[in-house]
Amino acid sequence: MKKVIKSKLCCHSVDKTRCIECYLMGIPCSSICIHTRQKYHCKECKILGLGGKNICEHDRRRTDCKECKQNGTGGVSICDHFKNKYYCKICKILGIGGKGLCNHYINKSMCSKCKNKKIAN
Repeated sequence: MKKVIKSKLCCHSVDKTRCIECYLMGIPCSSICIHTRQKYHCKECKILGLGGKNICEHDRRRTDCKECKQNGTGGVSICDHFKNKYYCKICKILGIGGKGLCNHYINKSMCSKCKNKKIAN
């Protein structure tokens, strides 16, 4: 007996549980809320008690909240310098973060020097 492998992607090449286009067409998507957002990140769903598990008591994404970092309940995207790890210049110098910065310590997508040279390390 052959095992049938179901695709996890919808006709829009998106995870079936997270496709907003499918949701708008009336196809149930378990991760999309009534506000057409990801349930896990929706502030309105948190208020209604329908989702919003990643929203902290400070009304921010738990992973990006500096106050949650201080009290130990979140803030994993925040470095010890209380900046976003991905864009922290000090973390880039120390080699523990700053991957969103180029060699000029500017946001990779915003650095005119790197755009001209077509490099963004």
